[in-house]
Amino acid sequence: MRPVVLLAWNYLREQKVFIIVLSIYLAAGTGWLALSSETPQPDDLSFLVKQQVEYAIVFGVFMVSGAIFTDRRTRRILMVLAKGINRSQYLAGIYLGSAAALMGYLVLSWMASAVLLNRVGQASSSLNELIVAAAVATLLSAAIALLYSTMMHPLLAVMFSAITMTVPHALAKVVAPGFDAVLPVYAISGAVLGWEPHRRLAIPPYMLAIGIAEIVVFFVLAVITFRGRDLALSVD
Repeated sequence: MRPVVLLAWNYLREQKVFIIVLSIYLAAGTGWLALSSETPQPDDLSFLVKQQVEYAIVFGVFMVSGAIFTDRRTRRILMVLAKGINRSQYLAGIYLGSAAALMGYLVLSWMASAVLLNRVGQASSSLNELIVAAAVATLLSAAIALLYSTMMHPLLAVMFSAITMTVPHALAKVVAPGFDAVLPVYAISGAVLGWEPHRRLAIPPYMLAIGIAEIVVFFVLAVITFRGRDLALSVD
């Protein structure tokens, strides 16, 4: 476990620019409403909260998709593995570091949103469901990106991740609604976009349970796929 935590910490340090950008975006998005002399409109506030939470799902794909490629291009991955760290630990470190940054972003978003909702007299209790659902979707999207990043260029990993997450929803629209449960990232994302402070989140609990289970599935698939990769080959 210790090597995984150390790898995660090192990965967070390497991603400090990305983390700073996330922090600035969050501060800029909520700061102007929090410091404004006028009380924000509930509709504007609801839109801002949903936008910030929704971006975490997108950030998850982009943050993970390029990690392995960068380490292979700089040959750093060979030095890491030469220290006795196996490939599954390496992937776990990348995923844990990314998850820590993304969950930190969601927690800060939750805190800022709670303050703003209280300012307009709205209960912040419904935020809990929103953040939990967004966390599941974010971690699942990151796990999908991790799988594709083990065998593709980052741009292709992002593209195939998006296709993988979209296809079940397209089938749900064309064939049967039950296809949304096959890979519920899109369904959870839609529920997040439809969230309102005075309503419960419109997502069945079993969708979240499926999402949590599939996080494990995609991580295991990433480990299996990564075992067969020749890491000595240079990449451009």
